Formats: sequence, structure tokens, C-alpha cells
Amino acid sequence: MTAKWPAALILLGGLAVPPAFAQDVFTFDSRALRAGDTFIFVSDQGKTVQLTHMGPGLYEKPDGSIMRRDADGNALQNGDTTFEPHSGIRPPGSGGELVVGDSWTHTYTQAGIGRTRKCKIEKREDLSIKAGLFPGAYRVTCVNQRSGRSLPKYEEIWFAPGLDFEIKFIAKWGGSSPGTFWCEVTEVRLAE
Repeated sequence: MTAKWPAALILLGGLAVPPAFAQDVFTFDSRALRAGDTFIFVSDQGKTVQLTHMGPGLYEKPDGSIMRRDADGNALQNGDTTFEPHSGIRPPGSGGELVVGDSWTHTYTQAGIGRTRKCKIEKREDLSIKAGLFPGAYRVTCVNQRSGRSLPKYEEIWFAPGLDFEIKFIAKWGGSSPGTFWCEVTEVRLAE
């Protein structure tokens, strides 16, 4: 007997699966963030970070340290690391609105080290990561040049509509010590 697949399949992580198997997949609906919403990230280095939304642009980590974002969603502080005036991963002055095709250049300091980041919003796409499905995520590409270094870092960053922080981040660099770094949201706990 041959198993019959339903006519409608759902695409998850590049695989077509029947809807019965896709029911437990979290889909972010871009509702307004609420105090207590929690996002858990993991990096390729095995480091886990938990962020709990405390209010506009403010997140707390379990150790009591904070992450602060400005009205555009740019990092001002992440634990002990500060960004002056901000990180520039989102368009300054945008109020958090992202538009495909927009590009910008931003000079800043991170922990006292000068950097210039050149970014462009490439496209919108449905992003399926371990935490679930983030429909219409924005993919931003950046070239991040650190003062005193000859080779830049190349970054890909994804933002979900309604969130003021990245849900996936990939960085690649060359030189005498080439490497990569990535992190992404692996779990979302929404406050009731």
C-alpha cells in the first residue's frame, strides 16, 4: 500500500512536510512586544543568551545585565559593551521601519574601538530557524570595517517585523585568522 501525501504541503527549513507534522512549529505573528516576552539565542560557540523584554528598547538577561536599543532598533548597550552613538545595524532615523533597497553608512565605536558599517536591506523572506517560522523577515547585508584592520567583516542579519533586535546573525572575516560566527533565536516564550 502506498501512502498518500496531502495535496497541500508546508515548506519548513527547505523541506516539504505534511501539515500534520507542522502543527507544533512556532510562527511569529509580529504582534507588539509585551513585558515578559523571552527570546533565547544560541551561537556556533555553544553560548546561550536569554533576553526578556522589559519595555521599549530594554531587555534583561538572567544575570541582571541589560541590552538597550534606540527607537530605530540599533544597539546602545549589550551587557558591558557600549555602542556610541549606536551600532548602526538598522537605518538611523527610520523609527524601526525597514524598506527593501535602503542602504546606509554609519561610523561608531564599540567598546571604544572605531568602526564603520555599510549596510543594505536586500530583501524580505520567510526565515525558518530553530525557534520557528518568521514570515517576511528582512535580510540585511553589511560590511563592517574596524579601525586599524585591513580586512572587513561581512555580515548577514535578519530582522522579524515587530522586533527591534536581530533573529539571526552571521559574520565572516578573512586575513591571517579567518573565521565565521553565527547566532540565532532558538526559542520564543511569549508572555500571557
